[in-house]
Amino acid sequence: SAVALGAIEALRLTAGEASLVGAEDVKQPLTQSLKFPDLVVRIRAALALGAALPRENFADSELVVPVLAATLSQTGRDQFIVVDRDGDNGNRIAGILRNSGSEALVNTSFLEGLSRARADFQRVSGAIISTDIADPDLVEALARLRAEFIFAKIPVIVLAKPEQELLARDLATRDAYVEVVDGAADEAALDAALERVRTRTSQSALNSETAMSMALQSSDTLRRIVENGRTAYDVRPAAPALIGVLSSSDERLQKSAASVLALINAPAAQRAIAHLALSSGNSIPLRVAAFSSLSESARTHGDMLEESQINELNVLTKNESDLIIRTAASQALGALNLAGKAPSDIIRSFHGG
Repeated sequence: SAVALGAIEALRLTAGEASLVGAEDVKQPLTQSLKFPDLVVRIRAALALGAALPRENFADSELVVPVLAATLSQTGRDQFIVVDRDGDNGNRIAGILRNSGSEALVNTSFLEGLSRARADFQRVSGAIISTDIADPDLVEALARLRAEFIFAKIPVIVLAKPEQELLARDLATRDAYVEVVDGAADEAALDAALERVRTRTSQSALNSETAMSMALQSSDTLRRIVENGRTAYDVRPAAPALIGVLSSSDERLQKSAASVLALINAPAAQRAIAHLALSSGNSIPLRVAAFSSLSESARTHGDMLEESQINELNVLTKNESDLIIRTAASQALGALNLAGKAPSDIIRSFHGG
């Protein structure tokens, strides 16, 4: 991971589109990094490839936007699968993880736990699995994890139950990403095992600060792709993720996502921006930025708002006491160019018909 990240950063800083993508073998490793087991490597590769703004499709070019979109919602919090036939012990392990700030899904069935993780987790940071699981057993469960590229190199902490420690030790000797602890391991033992795996395999860390930085870079890259308008990428599939982060607790990301949505020709995008701007609970700077994005969306794509949102906007322009918000709302209303709508229709809608 460390070597891959260093190479990607060097390419990002020094190389242009012609050097990053193409059919030649020398140009394939970067695009192949979109399927690298380490999440941070995949994100860095997508950022580099997105910023290159290639005009023609290349191998796995369809993966760039989905990786960037998924990056928007990264929190940097570790997310673990816990599988133990002893539900009480599984819940105890999950409690330890949650107390340390991680997220954990606990299940007595490996397949059910994996299915839940795919649905509920943005990334799986690791798995903690007891030696006595069945259907599949531990050996088969580990094989299934390693067969999928997103799970291929996640740390696996094996909870060795009585009489099965030899099995656990054997698996650990054959897989550098496996560590063994006692089935009754406490927080210190679990933390030490995770640290040993991550140190031994040089896994790149993803904390909250790094996650937010990459989310902002992803949003900025998506904006540049849309502004360019001639790349191999289609940003529209990222719209749901962009709409989702409008409810982020970080205003920088909210503003950035709104600016990207302003360039996407979709009613849901424009209406989500309007909701952000019209919500009185948001800060004035955030609402002003959202109104600016709404204006840009309206100028670019025309009016796609719901009538109720237009009515709210009309009320703001007439009755809002804060002149900053009132001015921003008025500019957005002007950009919507509602002259084609009969005033009587708007008034009738406002009064319920």
